[in-house]
Amino acid sequence: MIALSGADRAKHWGFYKELGQVIAASGVIGVIPDKRYRRGQTVEGSQDIRALLAFLKDNAGKYSADGSRVCLWAFSAGGMLLNVGMCGDLPQIKCLVNFYGVVDVGRLPDVPKEAAESDYNSIVRLRRDPDKLPPTLIARAGKDRPHLNEGIDKFVSESLAKNLAIELINYPEGQHGFDLYDDNDRSRQIVRRALQFMRENLGEK
Repeated sequence: MIALSGADRAKHWGFYKELGQVIAASGVIGVIPDKRYRRGQTVEGSQDIRALLAFLKDNAGKYSADGSRVCLWAFSAGGMLLNVGMCGDLPQIKCLVNFYGVVDVGRLPDVPKEAAESDYNSIVRLRRDPDKLPPTLIARAGKDRPHLNEGIDKFVSESLAKNLAIELINYPEGQHGFDLYDDNDRSRQIVRRALQFMRENLGEK
């Protein structure tokens, strides 16, 4: 699993250290990369994730990992990088998980038109090559900012209209970052389902 974070220096956050521990306990290796790009630099971020995937493919054996089975798990602004797994040219990407992540950069304030219409915008990529979307789970936080949920809603509705393998978990009372801030049974249930979904699609039992 590769975590696509909306935060800078993610692997130094206590949250992501704990996420790595949870992932490991579930029998999957988690990679929490730091960023070499600024927030919103979708092209540079996507190129970095591709470079990371190439490194894992060539070096997985050194870490007792399997670089041929990867899940991209996005959080918040990290959703901008899910386009990497939607191009169909990286067969090692078996599934996508998105927690309250940006899937339509065109709905963000002050985004240039060329970015909104680019293939690096996940919803544009979906429209151009819908059949290349791998199995995807989206967890939607009902109390999130409207523009984020509007993008998620449109992404899900268009995926369903094309009969794609997409699963939506709607958490009506959830806030942005519910897995970090909502210490309750529903939040934990959603995390458990995401782990189960990941294992199912990676071929883990």
